[in-house]
Amino acid sequence: GNVTAGMVAKQMGLAIRKMLCGTNVNDIFHRAISKGDFKRHPEMKRTLSEAINIQVPYNFERILFLASGGDTARVRDWMAKVEGEGGFEVDDKTLSELQGVF
Repeated sequence: GNVTAGMVAKQMGLAIRKMLCGTNVNDIFHRAISKGDFKRHPEMKRTLSEAINIQVPYNFERILFLASGGDTARVRDWMAKVEGEGGFEVDDKTLSELQGVF
C-alpha cells in the first residue's frame, strides 16, 4: 500500500526521485523491478519478516496499472497469467517506467 501511494503521489507531482523498498528471500518484487521477472517461486520461504512472506504482493496489480498508464486490459492479462502460469515477464516499456520509480 505504501509503495502504491508513493507512485500516485509521484504521478501527482510530488518531488520523489526514487523509492526504496525492503524485501526478503521471497523477492518477487525485486525480481520484477530489476529484471522484469514476475514469477512465483515453487515455494514460499518463511522468514522473520512475516508481513512480506508472500509470493504475489497484494498491491502489485495497482502498481502495474499505474506503470502501464492505466491499461486495464494488459493488467488483467498479466494477472490471469499469474493465476494460470505462475507469472509473466514485464514488457520493456512498463519495466522502464517501474525502474524510473524504484
